[in-house]
Amino acid sequence: MVKPSAFLPEPQHRETSVFRHGGEPREELWAIANKHVPQGRSIHGAALVKAADVREVNLDVIADEPPLRHAAIRNWPWIEDELDRKAKEKELANLLASKSELLRK
Repeated sequence: MVKPSAFLPEPQHRETSVFRHGGEPREELWAIANKHVPQGRSIHGAALVKAADVREVNLDVIADEPPLRHAAIRNWPWIEDELDRKAKEKELANLLASKSELLRK
């Protein structure tokens, strides 16, 4: 199962960094990961989710290049109360995780 934490937004940017991957061979997905995942972080798998599923929960996926095929999940709701905001983010991340396919390396 995909961990919901994979979708949580980065606090400083209020977005989730992702890469767009279509019907290309899976090997290309791993090449992207190897090139762009920071040194020292392990790659155990990938969460595949459709842009339509992201938009269905009132978030958006916007191309954000460079690097090539980079995108950002944006429009996370802003709620003043930090606990309420984090709860809503977790709720949305859970929905995205439930709609995702886990691809193991």
